[in-house]
Amino acid sequence: MTSRLVEYASSSSSSSSSSESVTDAPSSGGLPRALRDLYTVEPGRPPDPGFHNGRVRSVEGVRGLWPTHLSIEVLEYIQVDVGGGWHPLTQDDFGLGTRPLHISLTTTPLMVPTHLTTPLAHALAAAVAMHTQFQIKVPGDVVGLENDERTRTFLAVVVDGGKGLEELQRDVSRVVEGVVGGAVFGSAHIHHISIGWRAGGTAWDEEEGTTFVVTPKDRRALSKIKIDVAEVVLKIGNRITRLPLRGTLDPVHRTLD
Repeated sequence: MTSRLVEYASSSSSSSSSSESVTDAPSSGGLPRALRDLYTVEPGRPPDPGFHNGRVRSVEGVRGLWPTHLSIEVLEYIQVDVGGGWHPLTQDDFGLGTRPLHISLTTTPLMVPTHLTTPLAHALAAAVAMHTQFQIKVPGDVVGLENDERTRTFLAVVVDGGKGLEELQRDVSRVVEGVVGGAVFGSAHIHHISIGWRAGGTAWDEEEGTTFVVTPKDRRALSKIKIDVAEVVLKIGNRITRLPLRGTLDPVHRTLD
């Protein structure tokens, strides 16, 4: 018998005898016991920040509303030494591998009602397809940016997408505001790649401003990064759709209906 990766604990003692405990289940492909224990889901348990390194969900899940995010995927590996205490965003929560970084084109979280998810997806696909491919550069500036709730500070690498990114953001904002309503970003938004985070608001000396000191070596490494933008990634719930820009020769398969 093959054990499941995600095991759901019994909600009553009467059903416990018929439910297989994750700790008693046979190993699946040599999966470490600690990881199997990590995936045990207790019914009705409230969110536990301790399970996520102190992170707190800014918006609780509501039936009929879907967390939505549009971004540019960044596959380059980016690392900057500005001191300790940061949780790297390049590594998954379990320390088992790396995950891609991104440049956000919509605020997080953007909650979209079910009946608007399809119109929004189609409108964004049409808008993105009007733009030609462009390139994003990384000047080398690293700043600290707080989330709206001031519960986390992000270590962010500033990017320069020129006219291409500016025009793409303008049209994405127009579509989201027209379909869902509300502003996508404030006027002071800085396009960036978040590479790390730590709990709490700004933790640096306010007199020194919001810019971190980057070593010449790191700055040179950052300045060599060039990000070719051929598509944007739309995530609605757990569904991911890749929207190609105009002129993409071999677009990745799309999941748009």
